[in-house]
Amino acid sequence: MYHCHVCFYFIGNQNQLFEIVRGMPPFSPFVHEFIESVQPQEEFAAKADVLLVDLQGLDAAKAVQTLIGWKKPEADLILLAEQGQFAVFADALEAVTDVWMMPMTDAELRFRFRRWQQNCKTQRDFWQASQYLESTINSVPNLIWYKDKNGIHEKVNDSFCKTVNKTKEQVQGRGHAYIWDVEQDDPACIESERIVMEKEETLVSEEIIQTGEGTRVLTTYKSPLYDWDGSVMGTVGVAIDVTKERAYAQELIKKNQTLEMLFTTMDCGVMCHTLDGSRIISINRAALNILGYQSRAELSRAGFNLVASSVHEEEIHCPEDGGGGVFFWTARQKSFRKKRSGCGISASRWSLFRRSALIIT
Repeated sequence: MYHCHVCFYFIGNQNQLFEIVRGMPPFSPFVHEFIESVQPQEEFAAKADVLLVDLQGLDAAKAVQTLIGWKKPEADLILLAEQGQFAVFADALEAVTDVWMMPMTDAELRFRFRRWQQNCKTQRDFWQASQYLESTINSVPNLIWYKDKNGIHEKVNDSFCKTVNKTKEQVQGRGHAYIWDVEQDDPACIESERIVMEKEETLVSEEIIQTGEGTRVLTTYKSPLYDWDGSVMGTVGVAIDVTKERAYAQELIKKNQTLEMLFTTMDCGVMCHTLDGSRIISINRAALNILGYQSRAELSRAGFNLVASSVHEEEIHCPEDGGGGVFFWTARQKSFRKKRSGCGISASRWSLFRRSALIIT
């Protein structure tokens, strides 16, 4: 995906060697540009991405120090030097990319330049892969972390830092207790990571962890990370904070239970059933009395049906029921005639948390 334009600056009189370098094709997606001068020139040095310098005929120590000052910090400086010159610029080697000892055959030059090309491409590929990773993990709301086998966080994403209210510098290199502001590491986290590393497979679980701000409920996905030798070196984790969702679910369950208790204790008949009318969930005593049954078991044995037999199957679906069925609560339909007297029943329907309640009077 990336595009890399590389400007080479040749300095010196090694025209034959320089021509060999010119003739070597660039790797994809690289493009090469070449400039050349016998003596170092600041304008060219400041522009170049790679400086290839023949030290023959130059004051080696002075030339190297001068070029280090002129070049871009990220530019590569490659020196073509003879054996006796190495000690002259030894103090500046930290800023030198490589030293190619002269004299050098054409084959050796091609080998060394090809090796430089491979290293350069590896660096650019790594930069691109790192950008892919950072952009991905920092653009999602989920918590993402990488731990070593001792539970130390090696890398985390922005959402993780936002959740624990700490910077990456504070989090990376630290354990669970410090990060989450608790006295000791969470046993559930330790156990799940142990299982992942022992079984070497992804583990999906729901973990309840204690934090300095209270309890959190996390749906976690943990997978093993491998070392060069194939052994497990740690784990990667992705967590979805479902604390609020679990609280909402519990609140809905309580409300549902309260309403069902209210309905089942009402004097009028109440029947709670699935939206498609295929199953009766609950029925109170008043409804059983109105319909003429002694128990729910007797009602089931009698084959009581919420939908009239005259209704075709393709007519049962209705958009307003959110994918449920169409229910016909009329006294004219056989399935709603009172068992013993045969008189009609007045009924109305209430939708309740993907269920329906039939109020019978």
